[in-house]
Amino acid sequence: LGSNEVTLFITQPCQAVPGQAQTPFALSRSSDTGRRSEAMTAKQGHSRLTAGTPGQMTKHLGDDVTTLMFRRVPRKYSAWDMLGELEHYVSRAAVNFVYVPWENNSASNMGYAFVNFVDVQTMRFAFSKMDGTIWRNAIKPRATWVVPAIMQGLANNIMRYLEATEGRQVPKHSPLVFHQGQQISIQTAVEMFCSGPQGTQPP
Repeated sequence: LGSNEVTLFITQPCQAVPGQAQTPFALSRSSDTGRRSEAMTAKQGHSRLTAGTPGQMTKHLGDDVTTLMFRRVPRKYSAWDMLGELEHYVSRAAVNFVYVPWENNSASNMGYAFVNFVDVQTMRFAFSKMDGTIWRNAIKPRATWVVPAIMQGLANNIMRYLEATEGRQVPKHSPLVFHQGQQISIQTAVEMFCSGPQGTQPP
């Protein structure tokens, strides 16, 4: 492993919490191949999602959507920068997963982010406020595209991240995970929110 990589040793496999959506997802040894596929799917479906008035747009989000994909993210944004954008509209306690994938061995991210909100109502509010707005700290003005992510829910996104990275993570670009507004480690999140004897469904 590189000097900036750590490996998670998980004795209890991370499984999706019962009742949360489980969408088949192509994985590879590259941590971002599946996310690239998701980005393409989101781009293709964005025009269909956003056709019509804002009220009509939110109807397409569904009652089980809590995870949104943000496209056209400024290429220097980290997960903390993304969180800063979110906190203009919702409190930190309203989100529990923020992930901005970065190119391997690159100085820029991949142009999109994944955010899981603690409930559907907060997700809908964030969508209505942020879709189509201009990023506040971008060097060049650009509008945000927001769509439902393919992978839904905190536990499913943690599982997706760990499977894609095979337990290896670069701390600088790992997802931010929160519980009631307080940051927790990926390992702690696995123990708290993945199924097993001690796993519970996130609030």
